[in-house]
Amino acid sequence: MKKQSEKSRIKELRKILSISQVEMADELGVSQQSISRMENYPEKMPVDLLISISKRYGISIDYLLGLTNIKTINSIYKADDNEEAELPVGFSRLFLKYKFIINLLIKALLLLQSTHDQK
Repeated sequence: MKKQSEKSRIKELRKILSISQVEMADELGVSQQSISRMENYPEKMPVDLLISISKRYGISIDYLLGLTNIKTINSIYKADDNEEAELPVGFSRLFLKYKFIINLLIKALLLLQSTHDQK
C-alpha cells in the first residue's frame, strides 16, 4: 500500500465536513478514541469502520487508504428505476453548506444586473 501523507484522510474528510472527532464518532456509532486512532495510525484502520465511513460520507475506501486520489464512489448510490438516489450524509452536509454560499452569490449577481439595467 502506498504510504499516506503526514495527515490522515479521515482528518481531511472531517475538516471538509466541518465536524469534530466526537461528531463523526457519534454519527458512526463508535468512540472518539476510535476516530483519533484512525487519524493517527491510518495503517491500522479497521475494515468495518472504513466501510461505515465510505457508505456514510460517500468516500471511496481506496481514497481513505491513500491508494487513489479519486474521492467519491458513484456506483453504490445509483437508484433503482422506481426510487430516488439518496446522497450520503457527507454530500448532503456539503451541499447545504455550499448551497447557502451559492444562493448569496446569485443574489449578489442579480443585484448587480438590476443596477446595471437601470443605468
